[in-house]
Amino acid sequence: MSGLAGSLAGVPGPEDLIRARGLTKRFGEFTAVDRIDFDLRRGEAFGFLGPNGAGKSSTMRMIGCVSPPTGGELTILGLDPTGATSACRGT
Repeated sequence: MSGLAGSLAGVPGPEDLIRARGLTKRFGEFTAVDRIDFDLRRGEAFGFLGPNGAGKSSTMRMIGCVSPPTGGELTILGLDPTGATSACRGT
């Protein structure tokens, strides 16, 4: 098990696993994710619901460190995914 993934199994770490403030994703002039805020804490289940085009997949791509945010703040396990991509992925 990788270092970060293993740290979730009982070893102290950040209380907020994922924190988004004003998270935004734009593709040219189109805004796919428009300034969303949320926190995902240890032990919580979280889901995205919405119609096609609501920004669910774009948000998950930002969380998965596949696509960088174009605005706002995103932290994963206390790390900035734009500068710590492999650490956020646990690789």
